[in-house]
Amino acid sequence: MKNFICLFITLCFSLQSFSQMKYSLNSGENNALWYVKDYHKDDLSTKFFNETEWIPATVPGTIFVDAVNAGLEKEPNFGDNIYQVDKDKYNKDHIYRLEFNVPENKDLAQKRIWLNFDGINRSGEIYLNNNLLGSLKGMMMRGRFDVTKLINKKGTNLLSVIVSLPNQRRHPEEKFANLASPTYLSSAGWDWMPYVPGLNTGITDNVYLTFTQDVTLQDPWIRTKLHNRAEFAEVEISTEIENCSSRKVVVELSGVITPGNIKFRKELLLEADTAQTIILDGRVIKELRIKEPRLWWPNGMGETNLYECKLAIAVNGRISDEKQITFGIREYTYRTDENGVFNIYVNGKRTFLKGGNWGMSEYLLRCRGKEYFTKVRLHKEMNFNIIRNWMGSTTDKEFYEACDLYGIMVWDDFWLNSKFGVPEFPDDFNRNAVEKIKRFRNHPSIVVWCGENEGTPGNYGTGESLDRNLAEYIAVYDASSRHYQSDSRKGNGLSGSGLWKNYKPSFYFADASNSFLGDKYPKNRGWGLRSEIGTAVFTTFESFKEFMPKEDWWPKTEMWNKHFFGSLAKNGGPDVYEKTIVETYGSPTSIEDFCEKAQLVNIETNKAMFEAWSSKMWNDASGIMIWMSQSAYPSFVWQTYDYYYDLTGAYWGAKKGCEPLHILWDSHTDNIMITNSTYKKYDDMTAVAMVFNQHGKQITSLRLSEKMNVLENSAMNCFRLFSDSTGMEELTDVNFLRLALKNSQGKTVSSNDYWFGKQKGNCRALTSLPKAQLSYYISRREAKEGRYYLDLRITNKSDVPAFAVRSRLVEKESGKRILPVIQSDDYIILMPKEVKTIFFEFEDSKQYNHTTVQARVKQFGYEEEVVE
Repeated sequence: MKNFICLFITLCFSLQSFSQMKYSLNSGENNALWYVKDYHKDDLSTKFFNETEWIPATVPGTIFVDAVNAGLEKEPNFGDNIYQVDKDKYNKDHIYRLEFNVPENKDLAQKRIWLNFDGINRSGEIYLNNNLLGSLKGMMMRGRFDVTKLINKKGTNLLSVIVSLPNQRRHPEEKFANLASPTYLSSAGWDWMPYVPGLNTGITDNVYLTFTQDVTLQDPWIRTKLHNRAEFAEVEISTEIENCSSRKVVVELSGVITPGNIKFRKELLLEADTAQTIILDGRVIKELRIKEPRLWWPNGMGETNLYECKLAIAVNGRISDEKQITFGIREYTYRTDENGVFNIYVNGKRTFLKGGNWGMSEYLLRCRGKEYFTKVRLHKEMNFNIIRNWMGSTTDKEFYEACDLYGIMVWDDFWLNSKFGVPEFPDDFNRNAVEKIKRFRNHPSIVVWCGENEGTPGNYGTGESLDRNLAEYIAVYDASSRHYQSDSRKGNGLSGSGLWKNYKPSFYFADASNSFLGDKYPKNRGWGLRSEIGTAVFTTFESFKEFMPKEDWWPKTEMWNKHFFGSLAKNGGPDVYEKTIVETYGSPTSIEDFCEKAQLVNIETNKAMFEAWSSKMWNDASGIMIWMSQSAYPSFVWQTYDYYYDLTGAYWGAKKGCEPLHILWDSHTDNIMITNSTYKKYDDMTAVAMVFNQHGKQITSLRLSEKMNVLENSAMNCFRLFSDSTGMEELTDVNFLRLALKNSQGKTVSSNDYWFGKQKGNCRALTSLPKAQLSYYISRREAKEGRYYLDLRITNKSDVPAFAVRSRLVEKESGKRILPVIQSDDYIILMPKEVKTIFFEFEDSKQYNHTTVQARVKQFGYEEEVVE
């Protein structure tokens, strides 16, 4: 039975210390050694462990990856190895086993012991010492089992888990989505990743023991509401308290919120074997009405302030259980504007969305822990403020924690795709949906829940509606504090999905009405809020070599198609992408030449997409999410940084196009514009446009400038380039446009470089530019708090431009790339005598120093140089 009690809290002047009550059973922690094998019905009854029949397993992880790690399969990233795997070896039930001891603790005899599973894909039966504890169905379902009477506290315990994947006879690849949901639906292959043998079956989330007394806390939930334009915030805390004993008890619930050192406690009586949901609010106690709260803001809008709440439940002065919750004080509101465009407001401020889709964190679920903070940090560095968790394919809590930390809002999908019906087991889907909401609702970064990718969740059974169910779950378990969007492409003023192939930069400024089934607008222009739009993105040559057999380097072979540069890419349009390279920069003569020219296309296209939407800010546009912003598999489509964290031209184009305060060129109208997505006004600014010919000479007759006040959260026209024929005769075959936005002290706060041909779309003259004489100076090398910092100053000493100058870091002895790296700029253009410093930052995992880190610099079309 559950009683819903609303309690007014009283201030507590002392709080017991919090202790660690969790014991990990993940691989590599506390000597946990997991094993796995294909399952046979007598495996549970076998008394003796024959190690030769098993392989070491990694938990969390998947069975196929275990086989790879054991050397039973070739490296799946390389060539077409993953396409050659015998799927039948993995598309069947498997069994995990772990022998473990309970940690020694003098108080253990008085404790209740819980065995916890945070996720198994797709389903699992869990046994402890051959006793069936229960089953989990769906990768979001948590298992919490009271094993106090079953566990051996002084000897060895055997934990066995039989994992199953969806039945392939009922779920062939083309019907895997949505019949198999809830699961990682792209595991059966998509137009950006291959079929994964075993369909990512495994123990895919954490396994651990927890120790409590008889009274426990479950699913604490913290909600906040702003009042009087954020003069104060009201905090509401609710949690389920369960009394697992056979007697009624008096308990004390206490807690502290920091910063602010807000303390509270409440006594209550719990009946035997009951659970109560307790709601603590600040309607009477002023301490939970936080004055001048530190608000959580998206990236580029303000600080990502986070609060921490520690809750404890005690019986007779002794802590029985405790929880720690991180939350942010913020408020989302939503409306569709007069143009029919969906708008999102954060803390009362209309917020322009700039971000991208994640297909998966990694196609074999090998992204774990702190790696999420690397990926999301790169999104922050690109000036993004939103990630769409496409079809709910990222399920790890660290993803949400990283988004909270770096100010990246999350558009969070459930596990449904358009046109493919409903799950075979809708009850599993429904239970998993509730679990997802309850697990992640405390994260301030989640801004939208979305039912289905490019469709509306369907009906099943005798008229039950998944769409209606999801809306109800969000109303009950998230109190409708976020918007529920049924369809990712339309409804409430969305402008559709796509297109997914590249076009000339001017295309994105000229027409956005060619998306896939978006809403119709009164003005029918179609920028709106676009949940998907993208382009093929080829890797750098250094990454290309990592996964492509040398015999397939050049010219293009079918092996490229295995990495989605061919018919398998479907919507990605590799043929269009390749045609753009040839027409704009000339036919490549080698794979090195192809990769280098591809980066120029990557820069131009990705910058144009973001700039085009920003230029229409609040005038038919409220945001854009590219397809995709990160790489789950070594491929040639839809990414910014690649699988190896090399920062492609797409990364740099997106980073520039998403600058919060930004000057840009609308190449369709030739207007120079300023976009300001911040909540700050900038007065006494000067916009400057300068045109240089291919020899580096400025065409002074084309120089324009304008003084202006830049309004907050706006897009503004400055002036128009090439409004008449003045200076046009001085243009050369290829030319450079440099834009600068300067403040009242003359400091440049935004700069932006473009290149263009005298003949529209023809920049082939870039390949014949003379080599500039560059000099280099490393002005800083510093190891600090686990990070390494290097500053590289590059000077163009010659009288000609240095074009698309790329710099990177390697390990000096091996030449191995140092990745991932946070870098300030790349593919830069240096005019004669110009100087620029590039800043690098990376994890100092190998205690790097000046003898082990080497910088290398390459001008477009010329050999790479080593910085001595």
